[in-house]
Amino acid sequence: MSASCRVPAFEHRDYHLEAHADAILATAPVKISNDCPLCRAVNVSSKPVQSVTVEVIDSDTGATFDSTTCTDLASSAGCSPGVGCLGSMVVYCKVTMHGSKTAIRAALMPDDETHGPIVALPAY
Repeated sequence: MSASCRVPAFEHRDYHLEAHADAILATAPVKISNDCPLCRAVNVSSKPVQSVTVEVIDSDTGATFDSTTCTDLASSAGCSPGVGCLGSMVVYCKVTMHGSKTAIRAALMPDDETHGPIVALPAY
């Protein structure tokens, strides 16, 4: 008895797969005392970034103080939420983007409203 085995013909298909999923950057937490945290993300690539969400988050509770989403963020353009001054607490900045995380640079800058930014903490 001979068994015949039939192998289907190979089909070649070209699939376009999205090269980048969502990427996240975050700063180290910083204690603020009645300061105004400025969290800013900047597109450092030569192409627009599809979507960037910038959040200022309470490190102790995980609560989001403010958040903004910028779409089609142009090259060299920035994105930041309008957080007001907060009491004494520990906050960090979280940036979520659709695309490569090398396209965005971000920092958290506590500002005392008198002397300007106190320190800039880069996001990694």
